[in-house]
Amino acid sequence: MEGTSEKIVGFIGIQKVSGVSVGPFVTVALFVLICFTFGLLARFSFVGGMRDWTENSIKSVYPAYDYYKATLENEIKSRREDAPVRQAVLVRQPVGWQPGVLIQE
Repeated sequence: MEGTSEKIVGFIGIQKVSGVSVGPFVTVALFVLICFTFGLLARFSFVGGMRDWTENSIKSVYPAYDYYKATLENEIKSRREDAPVRQAVLVRQPVGWQPGVLIQE
């Protein structure tokens, strides 16, 4: 089974440029185009309604979703140019590794 990017590369007729396969670059370009398109669609009310439905579905499964969302939004809003950037760390938990933010050394 041939992938979408391979079909596009076959249609264009350029398999390699300077010995480098074009397929991965086409895949990345398609991914960026899809993300950009969905970003534009998110501005429409119908897609906004779908976003709200998805968010409400997540809230019904993860009760702490509102807390984490509010915390993240406050962190983003409080960021300033002169504010120190907190270092991301991995914290060992009994279940495995968990991402975290270094508060104090």
